[in-house]
Amino acid sequence: RQLHRWNQLLAEARNAGVAAEGLDGAGVRYANRVALSTTPNEFLALATVLSQQSTILDGRMAAFRIARAQADGAAQTARTLLASAAQYPQLNLAEFRDQIATATAKVPAVHSADAFAPIVGQLQQTAVGIQGLLNARSGAYNQLADTRSTLASAQSIGALIGNVPSKIN
Repeated sequence: RQLHRWNQLLAEARNAGVAAEGLDGAGVRYANRVALSTTPNEFLALATVLSQQSTILDGRMAAFRIARAQADGAAQTARTLLASAAQYPQLNLAEFRDQIATATAKVPAVHSADAFAPIVGQLQQTAVGIQGLLNARSGAYNQLADTRSTLASAQSIGALIGNVPSKIN
């Protein structure tokens, strides 16, 4: 049973692109050991080794899945912010779009959980940049509204404001 579980886990890891470095990835070696085992103790020893190897690989796969989910989540956040910013044609978003594309293009080549960290960092930094741009735009429009309100108040009390409203517009 342990050999069957190990082979399935190893195949799943290979399909997911998870590195099996440091583990005995040759299922043939274990299959040969099963064929050569003749005593219950030999079978028990082999089952113990396979169980230990499976536990290590299970841990790597879980960490890989979590890291991949974090990268996917960071990419989705950046894309959502980019879509929100895209509604304002005056914003130049080409660099942000390129940064997201560059980061997400690296994902298929990743084979360990640790290798996702720089990608997640790049995507998060891009999202912060986009959010900063959106915040700056919002702040500028708020200041513009405040300025218009102040000018309207000044005009209503008869202050001479000249052509300031047309300059602001």
